Amino acid sequence: MYTPPRLSSSSSSIDVAILALHGAGVDPDPATSSWTSAVPPQRAWIAWPFGLTEWGYDWHGPSLRDAKLAVQHLSKVQDLWGLAVGQKVASRKAKSEERKVIVIGHSNGGQGAWYYMSRFPDDVVGGIPASGYVKIQDYVPYTFSRGQHYRDPFLTGLLFAGLSSFDNDLHASNLAGKAILSRHGGDDDNVPVQHSRELVSAVEAWSYGKPTITYSEAVGAGHWFDDVFDSPGPLAFLDELITNSTLPPPERKSALKFTYTGVNPDELGSMYGFRLVSVGLSGRLMRLTVIIYPSEEPGAFDAEVETTNVDAFSFDAAKLSSQYNLNVTTLRYRGQKLDFSLSSETTFTFSSDARLFTPSPSPRRTRRYGPLISILTSPEPLLIVVGTFGSASTTRHFREIALKIARDAYVYGRVDCVIVEDREVMGREGAFAGEGSVVLLGGADDNGVTFVWSATWPLDVQFIAPTVVRIGSSLFGQPGQGILFLAPNPENVKSLALVLSGTDAEGRESAARLFPVRTGVPLPDWVFPIKSCRGIQIQSSGFTATGLDYDRNWMIVEEKTHKFLTARTVPRMILIGTAISIPDGTLTITVPESSEYPETSFTVPLAPPSDDTAWHPDFKIWSSPALDGWVVGSEECQKLLSAYMGKPVLLIQKGREPREAGPTGYVQGLPGVSLQYTEHPSVSFADEYPILVVGRDSLNHLDHLVMTDKAVQDAQPRFDREKWKDGGIEIQRFRGNVVVKGCEPWVEESWQAVRFIPVEEGAEQEDWEIVSRCGRCQLPNVDPATAIRDPVVPDMFMQETRKTSPTMPTKLCFGVNAVPGRRNASVSLLTRLSRTPRPGNRVYNPSVAVFVAEILKLSVSFTMLVREKAAKDANKKGGRVNHFASAKRALWDLAMNQRAEVIKLSVPAALYATQNTLLYIALSNLDAATYQATYQLKLLTTALFSVAFFRTSLSLVKWLSLLALTVGVATVQLDGIRSPSKSADSGLSDPKVGLAAILAACVSSGLAGAWFEYVLKSPSPPLPTSSTPGTPVTPSPSSPMINSPASTSSSRASSRSRPQLRENSPSLWARNLQLSVPSLCFSLSGVFLSPEWSQVARFGLLDGFTPLVWAVVVNQALGGLLVAMVVREADSVAKGFATSIALVLSTLASMIFLGLVPGVLFIIGAAMVSASTIMYAMDKS
Repeated sequence: MYTPPRLSSSSSSIDVAILALHGAGVDPDPATSSWTSAVPPQRAWIAWPFGLTEWGYDWHGPSLRDAKLAVQHLSKVQDLWGLAVGQKVASRKAKSEERKVIVIGHSNGGQGAWYYMSRFPDDVVGGIPASGYVKIQDYVPYTFSRGQHYRDPFLTGLLFAGLSSFDNDLHASNLAGKAILSRHGGDDDNVPVQHSRELVSAVEAWSYGKPTITYSEAVGAGHWFDDVFDSPGPLAFLDELITNSTLPPPERKSALKFTYTGVNPDELGSMYGFRLVSVGLSGRLMRLTVIIYPSEEPGAFDAEVETTNVDAFSFDAAKLSSQYNLNVTTLRYRGQKLDFSLSSETTFTFSSDARLFTPSPSPRRTRRYGPLISILTSPEPLLIVVGTFGSASTTRHFREIALKIARDAYVYGRVDCVIVEDREVMGREGAFAGEGSVVLLGGADDNGVTFVWSATWPLDVQFIAPTVVRIGSSLFGQPGQGILFLAPNPENVKSLALVLSGTDAEGRESAARLFPVRTGVPLPDWVFPIKSCRGIQIQSSGFTATGLDYDRNWMIVEEKTHKFLTARTVPRMILIGTAISIPDGTLTITVPESSEYPETSFTVPLAPPSDDTAWHPDFKIWSSPALDGWVVGSEECQKLLSAYMGKPVLLIQKGREPREAGPTGYVQGLPGVSLQYTEHPSVSFADEYPILVVGRDSLNHLDHLVMTDKAVQDAQPRFDREKWKDGGIEIQRFRGNVVVKGCEPWVEESWQAVRFIPVEEGAEQEDWEIVSRCGRCQLPNVDPATAIRDPVVPDMFMQETRKTSPTMPTKLCFGVNAVPGRRNASVSLLTRLSRTPRPGNRVYNPSVAVFVAEILKLSVSFTMLVREKAAKDANKKGGRVNHFASAKRALWDLAMNQRAEVIKLSVPAALYATQNTLLYIALSNLDAATYQATYQLKLLTTALFSVAFFRTSLSLVKWLSLLALTVGVATVQLDGIRSPSKSADSGLSDPKVGLAAILAACVSSGLAGAWFEYVLKSPSPPLPTSSTPGTPVTPSPSSPMINSPASTSSSRASSRSRPQLRENSPSLWARNLQLSVPSLCFSLSGVFLSPEWSQVARFGLLDGFTPLVWAVVVNQALGGLLVAMVVREADSVAKGFATSIALVLSTLASMIFLGLVPGVLFIIGAAMVSASTIMYAMDKS
């Protein structure tokens, strides 16, 4: 935006413009922003750049370029506008890019004014920096951050060296001689007044006794004060600068001394015609100290130059003469006379051999470098090149990262991006990126452009393998390591390249999170734990079918009626504060002061109570059916809330019973919505729907109406004009969960879905269907800071434009409601889902789950054994059944006659208990596909241990079939199928731990299976035939006795065959009972020795057990009994084949019934599994 000059006859030629930089968070829309009225029209044009977004980049990088373009394009605006009457342009120079500026700014804009003036001294006349900070490290100090107690001093030095190009105090010498008025409020509680005081002192120190800077402190004023620019002092200062800019430079007769300081030459202009072109040692300060004094020749000047850490500098004698009336004819460096051109810029490069500067034959262009955020300073759209030379999954991951970078760069900085693949651009002629910056996704093995360009880089970087990179003398190849660095663009010296890669998916994600996209704060998202109470601003959240984690999971109700209370009728509820601590598992509730109590905080667990004594089924929200929930919090907590609310109340937490969300047609008029619920979505204590999406740009439009709609203002006598003159409706008033930004106002009402893209490898994106507009009551009229209801704002300003529901004429719509998208399949891995944390539930202890499963197995086995014995007794005794006697005999047999068998089975029992615990750990740290594929290695371990135990040998065909089966199953599971199980595979903790656990489980599984089969099928002394205490034991006629020579030879002849089940072998249920007793002991020991024992001791053995967890435990117990049956009748390897074939068949069923689309790898893997099964069955050797 531009403000034209006011009419004036005091000057016929204006050769300067005012550049006004706004503060962080200021609305960039000139139609609604009050910033553009901070300075009244002057005798010069005013340019109001908006830094691309309201937060911008602290007027560095892309935002600085936006500011400079605003000045450069002023000539076009001036031509379109037409010059004011009586005003003429002295020369074309006034309408060119060389126009000088006066820089003013407030807060972050004040910091921007310091930055602009100190980096481009020759481009500015002076300025008014107001309430600006020196540098970000002082504004948000690191002094008391927790990490500073542990940081390495050397790495800290590198960090501050990387930030030094943004430090205004280091560049204070460049402000000497500039006319500057620094302003600050004496009681500023945002930017401490010491910032301006210190920076002014630093500039004075560099002025060599001739300061031109003035400091003005407004006593008692805060961060912003109304006359910061619009007051006599600043206006007179601006007028003087404008006037002086029209006069020719005064004749100078005395010497001039100045010091030009810089860190990054690419971010610097010139000072008195001198420019720093190249740094000697990166990260260190460059200094150019110049003394200009009259020479013996009349009207001429000589200049002496001293440098520090400068590799090259340039000198423009013509600029020095025209701007400052200084005609330098002689230039010396340490006594050496330097030859230069009087009409053009000359570059001098330092020669390390001669220790002197020598003129360059042509002007040297500065090669760009700097911190990572420099990549966003791109004169053309940012080009993101996706590497396609790696695996399919890696390429797919890079595409996802490219979309995320492009989205963030646009939303937070309005940076345009173009996404291409390396194969698309490698065949193009010329510089395919132009002058734009380039982001290369993938190292030399994954990205063809990286491979070609890396050979030209003056960097000690070598891509040794797809997962190994050497930087200097350090190798990076450990799992989870990300790689991110800047490099030159060999096609354009003024362009940068950024390489992003990683040793694996986790490493790539880590690097992607470090990509610089913004400064300031992220877009706010909110959860409101207690209905109608104060919300919590978050940066990320998990979510379930009922909405964001912990959102509206609690509610305050009347004690007698159990009806819910809302801030619609009790506005003061909105002041009740909430805070969530995931590590402690608590919700902290802060109750403001009441007549009986001071402000008090108390906590309640995030998890619901473990017993049902506080459970009630009859809570009410509007006209919905009765809801269940737990009364939570102590009696004292309820008293606190009751005293504040002015009536007896209860705090309740949502119960286990699902509550259906509202219908899709609740609010009509939403185009394109034809969603039919297949499974009705659930909601906690929100009014109707799980998630509310609101638009920041829609709020800006509503804010604009509040400030400009004179008809509504005049029709409402209670409208507070002074309060709302600058707008300022808070987004919290509308209590949305997700805030979208960077769109047209109200465009969210035309959307059909909101897509959430996860960062975890293997997790699928989630689409939430938008089903209706959100009809609002008067709750948005309640000020979230004071709980005072405004009688007019915002609802009265929404009456004409937001009545979009013909079925609900009283509802004014703001925001849209969303529900989970339709699911096409059920979760295939119950255990993985059960180990995913859910709101209101702590994650159960896996050792307890193993222990409970063993109890179930023991109970089922004992029950079935008693039934078996009772049936046998009934046959002997004529149909009479005595279960008690049968149970007594079964216990006596186990304790007295089967101890040796129990001891034998202690080894597989311990292994099985260990294996089950390891599998839970693996499932907590691996995604489903990786878990299923890796666990197939148990086939090989089982075969190896079986060969070792039974001294059998497998034929070559069988070995090949085993290998083919393992590879085939792994191939199937790693295929990129849209598996429904992946929707639960988020929140992985440590894949390395998961991989180690599952490999150990494979070894344990193979050893336990072979040992168990050996016990079942190897010869052993016979078991007693009578279970009655005191009855003599008689060997069975079929029991193996001492071998005769014939039997011995027969045994040897069949030594290569796998032994068969003993004829006198106990029944299946007896064997499982023998196995369950030691397993129970080992699993109980595991509970006591587990790291989560403190949780068990505090919350109980079954803490975290949900219906899903019970389903997993029952499945584990009954599945173990089924495995025992398979092993008894077949063998361990056959069992593995059956498991693997079932796994593939289940995937095929998903294709037929659930619409999944297989890839090429699936077809290949399925064919390998089928072929290996046929090979194994047909081989009779």
